[in-house]
Amino acid sequence: MISVSLDPLQRFVARLAPRRVVVRTTVVIFSLALLLGLVFAFASGRSVERREYDRLQSQLRQLVATVDTTAEIAAFLKNRELARQIAVGLMQNNIVAGVRITASGTMLYQVMRSRSGTAGQLDAIVRPIHSPFDRSATVGTMTLYLSRSQLRDRSWIYTRNILFLLALEVAAISAGTVLVVFLVVTLPIRRISDELHLLLESDSPMLRTPAGSEADEIGRLVGDVNSLIRNLNDRTARLAKAQRIANLGSWEWDFAAGSLAWSDEMYRVLGFAPQEFRATFARLFAAVHPDDRRTVTDAIDAVVRDGKGYRIDHRIVRPDGTERIVHAEAEVALAEAGKPARVLGTLHDVTEYRHAMTRLQYLANHDPLTGLPNRLLLQDRINRLIAGSDRRNCPMAVMFLDLDRFKNINDTLGHETGDALLRQVAQRLTACVRAGDTVARIGGDEFAIVLAGIARPDEAAQIAQQILDTFVPVFDVAGRELFITASIGITIYPFEDSEIENLLRNADAAMYGAKEMGRNTFRFYDVELNHHAARRLTMEMALRQAVMRGEFLLNYQPQASLETSAIIGTEALIRWRHPDLGDVPPAEFIPLAEETGLIVPIGEWVLRTACAQARAWQEMGRTLAISVNLSARQFEHLDLARWVREILSDTGLEPGRLILELTEGLLTCNTPTILAAMNELHDLGVGFSIDDFGTGYSSLGYLKRFPIGTLKIDRSFIRGVPHDPGDAAITRTIIAMAHGLGMRVVAEGVETVDQLAFVHAHRCDAIQGYYFSRPVTAETMSELLRQGARLSFEVPEPRRDARVHLGRS
Repeated sequence: MISVSLDPLQRFVARLAPRRVVVRTTVVIFSLALLLGLVFAFASGRSVERREYDRLQSQLRQLVATVDTTAEIAAFLKNRELARQIAVGLMQNNIVAGVRITASGTMLYQVMRSRSGTAGQLDAIVRPIHSPFDRSATVGTMTLYLSRSQLRDRSWIYTRNILFLLALEVAAISAGTVLVVFLVVTLPIRRISDELHLLLESDSPMLRTPAGSEADEIGRLVGDVNSLIRNLNDRTARLAKAQRIANLGSWEWDFAAGSLAWSDEMYRVLGFAPQEFRATFARLFAAVHPDDRRTVTDAIDAVVRDGKGYRIDHRIVRPDGTERIVHAEAEVALAEAGKPARVLGTLHDVTEYRHAMTRLQYLANHDPLTGLPNRLLLQDRINRLIAGSDRRNCPMAVMFLDLDRFKNINDTLGHETGDALLRQVAQRLTACVRAGDTVARIGGDEFAIVLAGIARPDEAAQIAQQILDTFVPVFDVAGRELFITASIGITIYPFEDSEIENLLRNADAAMYGAKEMGRNTFRFYDVELNHHAARRLTMEMALRQAVMRGEFLLNYQPQASLETSAIIGTEALIRWRHPDLGDVPPAEFIPLAEETGLIVPIGEWVLRTACAQARAWQEMGRTLAISVNLSARQFEHLDLARWVREILSDTGLEPGRLILELTEGLLTCNTPTILAAMNELHDLGVGFSIDDFGTGYSSLGYLKRFPIGTLKIDRSFIRGVPHDPGDAAITRTIIAMAHGLGMRVVAEGVETVDQLAFVHAHRCDAIQGYYFSRPVTAETMSELLRQGARLSFEVPEPRRDARVHLGRS
């Protein structure tokens, strides 16, 4: 049940009670009528007084006119007795308050009616008295004073009549108004009130408009009340819908009536149909989980005892046996005296929310791919283990594990295969450790293992070896057999550090040390690794600034033709001259640049600089091919064909003078993309060569698929010829195979005359190595080209010698 209070509506109707409406209407109309009547009476009295005054003034003038002749004689003769007679005669008229007669400035006679006031306070008419013999001459004046009492008496009589008529009018208007209000307003409102009471006590949907009031204010009032009812019903329906959507039930406990009322949603939360039974506390407590009933009863008791609300979570058991988690709230509504009158409460089903929060908490602390703890949970567990280790004086080991060459699997077989492999790796790692240990995935192909309570470091080494051994069996991923190895770094707490971040950093440094030892092994942390890691970090920061600061330079190692002995090409080799670190070997900074992605801007600088230099040599009249190395990162992050075209266009170098050197491993990564880029550049005229050929581990089938024009035999094979039969056999095979496929062959690392003689004897096309020339600066290379440096052969017995011959070609 959802109850909406209609108290404001009831109070509104009470204000319109019949008695109050009639009385108030009568008082208001009577007051208005009386006020208007008084104003009218006052205005009428003033008007009557003005008319009476004018009339009396006229009568006085007429009186004066009747005695003009006598007054002329009295004034001419200055006869006081005659003047007295005239004044007494005038005083016989009650409108005259006084008379004054003068002759040539001399008072002849003056008489004033008693209680008429002084002459200065009365209205007077002054009439000049003319000579009886000469009408143009004035011989005196006669003044008549008007009686104020007569004026007031006459005005009051008129006003009294008006007031009497006004009283009758006000009484009639009030009576009529009361009758009209009673019939037109009071009775319809009484009917509306009766209808409203019936509405509150029944399910009648709307009020009915009283007969005859459909188009007036009463009908409008009924319409407004019905609109209010519809609005309340609409809000009630929306509230019920909102409670249903939110799984929120409400209840109300009335202390005075001892009644408990529930909304329909309360029934649904408890697992019942709406209105299935009458709401009682017994039903509510019966639904509470037995283990939580004490909590609920204590909360209710606190409300009754202290008048304070509560917010608690507890479980309920539905009739079908399912358990739900609910959030219960209640607050006390006080009466006017400040005593608790009602308790209003809600019951919110938060089961899904709690499950979602639990899931979110799990996801926040676990890796979604493998289900292993993530870095956040790993740090928390290390914290706890450190605390326990300190109490028990028992060390622990932290391991960092990184999969070797995992990127090749991702790039070659796709990320889905890589993810499946990571899940299997997680399973094998978990099987290698004890119940109290932790295996976590901290990102990519990196894992961390925390061994709690080891007795000695040898235990960590044994477990690390077990982990490496578990990688020996092949991984079966979607029917494909994969081989993978791992490198592991180990640090021991508390011997090497006591801070979590330092432990993780030390294990990471030890893991990189294991990779440098050849991979597929483990290494314990030592102080030297920190120096190595610090140098690596310093180098990475410096590497980011090297291009902008102009710290890189290019050296060029010439390639000599074994057929013409002339310089036919050169390979651009990058060098880094750091102001503090000194000359940094490429073997040290190139892998770091590959790992950090800095190889992309560095590679762009190398290609642009080398092409510009080759163009400069071309303008000198020395046309030769220039070889530039490319990395896999450049294929991944660049539109390689467009990028190379732009650089060739900017520098003006002919495409046929550029050779891009690739490694065998690069051709196995994202083959369709690389093949498309190579074909587009090959059509443009750019050449391709395979650098360090023979060291790769992939199929040789790519030699037919890719537009490769040159193979460069790796120096590791040239180093052993002609004395090492194996290296000699490999070298001969590579040369023969390349020629069979229509490719040129360049022997790298030729340093001795014996090596030169061997590759020459087996028809190698060109050589590159210290025997002919070390890598030199652009200026030195230009000088070699200007002098026409050549490779000349002197063949002594029993072997041939070769040296660089400087001469004009």
